[in-house]
Amino acid sequence: MLTRTGDQTVPLAQRSEIGKRSGAWAFLSIHANAAKNAAASGFEVYYLPDAAQYGRGVAYASTRSLPDASYRLARLIQREFRRDWPLQDRGIKQARFHVLKHTLIPAVLVETGFLTNSRDELLLNDSAAREEIARRLANALLAFRRQGA
Repeated sequence: MLTRTGDQTVPLAQRSEIGKRSGAWAFLSIHANAAKNAAASGFEVYYLPDAAQYGRGVAYASTRSLPDASYRLARLIQREFRRDWPLQDRGIKQARFHVLKHTLIPAVLVETGFLTNSRDELLLNDSAAREEIARRLANALLAFRRQGA
């Protein structure tokens, strides 16, 4: 399910609500990044550690020996983009983004590249590259589901 199909703004709270009502087993927020430094480049994946365990709006490092579901999904996405992808892997990061804090299912936010970097922008403007991004994200989601999300 998509929260939007065109270039319109959907408020953050509404995005989270759509995810809650959808019956989905994972929430993936897909973005293109921007930075003041035009040299900033690459993809990165954000998650909120143990969001379900600690409650809404609270981010703490995991105290369990097994990684939480959102982190597992983030790792699968990172793995997909590390293989033969032209953009730098900027890593998996923790963040308290609204869509991660207010989503009760495993959730990640993916920054696919920087629109403020000419090389990244060129890639993100290419329809074949966007299809490849979608394919890799779908592969990660399917692998996550097979693991028993």
